[in-house]
Amino acid sequence: MSLLDDVSIVVTPNAYKAGTLYGVLPTATLGSDLASGYDFTSGWNVFGGGTTITNNTSFVSQSGQGIYAGLGIVANKTYKIKITGTQPSGGYFSIKAGTTGTSFGNINGTSFNETIYATPTVVTGVGNDFYIRLSTHSAGTTITITDLEVQEWTASDMDVTRATAATRVDENGLVNYAEVLGSEEVSCGNFECANPDGVWNSNAGAGWSISGGTATYDGSGGTQPITQNITNIQLGKLCKLTIDVLANQGGGANTIFFGGTVVNSSHLDVGSYTFYDYFTSNTNLYIYGRSNEVFEIDNISLKQLDRNNVPRIDYTGGGCPHILAEPQRTNLLPYSEDFTASNYIKTRCTITSNQSTSPNGTLTADLMTATDDDARLGDQVGSSGVEYTQSIYVKSAQISDVDCQIDFAGLNTVTFTANQEWQRVNTTLTDISQNPRLRIRILNSGNSIYVWGGQLEAGSYATSYIPTSGSSVTRNQDEFTKDGISSLINDSEGVLFVEMAALADDGTNRQIAISDGTTSQRNYIGYRIATNQVIGGSVNTSEIFLNHTLSDSTENIKIAFKYKVNDLALWVNGVEVDTSSSTNLPTGLDRLNFDDGYGGSKFFGKVKQVQVYDTALTDMQLIQLTGTSGTDFYESYSEMAESLTYTIQ
Repeated sequence: MSLLDDVSIVVTPNAYKAGTLYGVLPTATLGSDLASGYDFTSGWNVFGGGTTITNNTSFVSQSGQGIYAGLGIVANKTYKIKITGTQPSGGYFSIKAGTTGTSFGNINGTSFNETIYATPTVVTGVGNDFYIRLSTHSAGTTITITDLEVQEWTASDMDVTRATAATRVDENGLVNYAEVLGSEEVSCGNFECANPDGVWNSNAGAGWSISGGTATYDGSGGTQPITQNITNIQLGKLCKLTIDVLANQGGGANTIFFGGTVVNSSHLDVGSYTFYDYFTSNTNLYIYGRSNEVFEIDNISLKQLDRNNVPRIDYTGGGCPHILAEPQRTNLLPYSEDFTASNYIKTRCTITSNQSTSPNGTLTADLMTATDDDARLGDQVGSSGVEYTQSIYVKSAQISDVDCQIDFAGLNTVTFTANQEWQRVNTTLTDISQNPRLRIRILNSGNSIYVWGGQLEAGSYATSYIPTSGSSVTRNQDEFTKDGISSLINDSEGVLFVEMAALADDGTNRQIAISDGTTSQRNYIGYRIATNQVIGGSVNTSEIFLNHTLSDSTENIKIAFKYKVNDLALWVNGVEVDTSSSTNLPTGLDRLNFDDGYGGSKFFGKVKQVQVYDTALTDMQLIQLTGTSGTDFYESYSEMAESLTYTIQ
């Protein structure tokens, strides 16, 4: 029997978008249309004194009033709602799960064709759970709905919440932001379309010409831009602009505007450039050449992007990626990539900016050269009474290795060798009576290293890099949740399986659970406050938990918690490590969360896969599921017999 016959949920580092990590199994399924034959003259009611139903598709109402029906909406289930029709301009209406229940969403536009996915957490009223309610329309407004479909939607896709940007290590080993790019907004950005002059030169200043797939400014027209109106940009959205500079004679600044914002006002040498900024007041793109300077450009691209709530598929360490979930942290260093800044204290060393390609692939790594023994670069921020961790990327700037140290003014010193590869070094200030100071030292005069990505954060271990450029920056915690999946979870028996690694043995509880959203009904897997201890547990008012101590909780493990009446077991890396004969199992399980099931003990760590099975697997299946080597899978019958002490006759 294949394990796939019994698995009901599989979540891996797979495809994603902002706010969603797509699961592998099950593929999305739709229930029956709860609004089938939604004819307003049958089964629908009005509320508000000024509301009337005029025919089977239209009703007349005003702000705060509308119509309702009982469609059988249930809290904590996800619904796909498709609605099309027309309404007057200047207003919108909302769809709600009851009079004061959860809003599915607001419908805007004179002609609307909307598809909404929503999970109501509150449904009010019996037999009146689906409301269409006007919000800003005046009295006598007619709303016409030509199609309405309401279907329960079931999938393993997890909701991702982190209301800030965050970095990861990508498949090329580069440190960059996790982001989702939109479609290309620039027309003819390579200047090779059928009519590039019609796209660009109709908006270009004197002195610009397009030929051979590039745009060139000859410097004859003073300060002049080449321009384009970007028609589909949403104001207030972060955008990514890239441009190749093929030639630039002279030293004047090449100002770039988009959306009323200056994104560059410096001289652009030959090379490729990337800029990030917001369209704030208009949707025009301007790229300026300067008087008496030849300026040649190509490959202009502009895309909207999302960085908030984007799951991080991280490749740190190489090989297969993992889902990275981290706690909230703040980089207190105001200049994480500019060590020439005045806040850094330089002792017996010189700092030269932008001398090497950094771990993010850009020319932003600074050169630190020792002018005497024990050269020091440091910055003191924060205050005593808090545990801090500092980290920085370094590599040798010479053929030979360089002896270095990182410390907190002589405390918690780590000695290391800077070589030809980038490495991230860190140390934690354990004496919290001291003031924290990032400090890196080159031990011998004349040696030099490249430095980049400094970070000082409150906490007992280093987290992913948080870029700063003038002030401290906070990265919010990562949260992964999936509600409304009771049909995928069997209360009476099953297995919760996770392949995971801790970020650190930090003395906190961190769990992944299937639950009913309360403290009293849940099954879970996670790390316990005890040193290097993993646990699997079951709660139905009282709690039963099984445990196992690892040699190192930061190493990747495969762990499974099997639950069934009189048969609870914890498996780690192919071995059954603890059991219980409890008969007290939780009920009403309808969600999978990276926490203890009710918002506490949030899981921070690395996850390669999560699986939920709706049957209690056999021991052989659990060996296959959690095993880590060929011997766990018994490559021959004789090997299996020997391992299980069978007698072959």
